[in-house]
Amino acid sequence: MAHSPKKIIKSKNIQPIENRNRSLSEKEEEILEYIGKNYENYQEKSIKRLDLASILQCSPALVNKLLKSLEKKGLIIHERYGEIKLTIKGKEISNTLIRRHRLAEALFVDILGLNASDAHEFACKFEHILDDQIANRIEEVLKNPNVCPHGNPIPSKGKNEDLIKNFPLNSFAPNEILRVSRILDEKSDLLRKLSQVGIEVGTEIKFIEKSPLDGTLLIEIDGKKVPIGEEIAKNLQCVLVSKRQV
Repeated sequence: MAHSPKKIIKSKNIQPIENRNRSLSEKEEEILEYIGKNYENYQEKSIKRLDLASILQCSPALVNKLLKSLEKKGLIIHERYGEIKLTIKGKEISNTLIRRHRLAEALFVDILGLNASDAHEFACKFEHILDDQIANRIEEVLKNPNVCPHGNPIPSKGKNEDLIKNFPLNSFAPNEILRVSRILDEKSDLLRKLSQVGIEVGTEIKFIEKSPLDGTLLIEIDGKKVPIGEEIAKNLQCVLVSKRQV
């Protein structure tokens, strides 16, 4: 006998998605989220408009319109030709958006079995329809994870910090064995490239050498040598597994 949906799903106090109040557009949310991640990863408190146009893949004119809207709502501070910073309220919303995104990634990987790069792309869409009630439920089902599948911290009350000391791949010495613990830049194309050469959080690699000409690093994964550009190396945060033998 079929079960009644009312007995399976307890939806008390959860409004249908289409009835929830949205005060921000998806593009506005993406701006706040990007600025927050930029500060988290690189300790840069501000960002330039041209960077946002590139990230959002839209015209500078649209970016200006979105920034004016965010400023009017008290979420950012910016000058016409200056840098953009989050207000206290803007930072709170940014953390909420980052939390939803990373919880969604964890849900897709841990429960649905997607790979980390695909999970990121789906989370970019899914995060915009989540609210705190659903996010809290996802966190509960996942047993309060500290990091997303890419090793980045999930903001939450009482645990909004990294639990592991990470260092960029290019800061280590040749012949050391490392474990990838965090991927800072979660752009889809970068995640796919890393996946193709076998790099994800938890991958052990051997740092072989660094080119004095262009900074390219040569690393070894499961006996296979792989060249890594310096910019990518900066985004790969690692922990030391074993020091080189002198």
